[in-house]
Amino acid sequence: MNKINISLNVSKIVEIFLIFFKISPVTFGGGFAMIPILEKEIVEKKKWMDHKKMADILAASQSVPGAGGVNSAIFIGYHVNGIAGALAAMIGIVIPTFVIILVLASLFNSIQDNHYIQATLKGIRPVIVSLIAVAAMKMGKV
Repeated sequence: MNKINISLNVSKIVEIFLIFFKISPVTFGGGFAMIPILEKEIVEKKKWMDHKKMADILAASQSVPGAGGVNSAIFIGYHVNGIAGALAAMIGIVIPTFVIILVLASLFNSIQDNHYIQATLKGIRPVIVSLIAVAAMKMGKV
């Protein structure tokens, strides 16, 4: 019978939470836009896995229902520290986005026609496309 990994390494759980809490609010464009930042943090800085394992996790996260970014966080958190890591990563990636959406929803009527907001969002679009293209090229090399 397979054992479920329930590791309570608190410092690792906090570390996982903080990484995803930090990544979440700066990755406009969802899961694909997050890939380069995830690789830098998880593979290069923390060395919790190699590029091949990261590519496998990203592929698996796209094959299950749900948001790719949240799925990726859950799989990475599980790989690093079992169920506790998966929960920490999921909570870390969801909380900032949830708060941002609440704030934007409450401000929507007052900002929807603001030309500065419209210009900012228009300027973000090509950045998202380039982040996704970089991620696709990196994954193609793995």
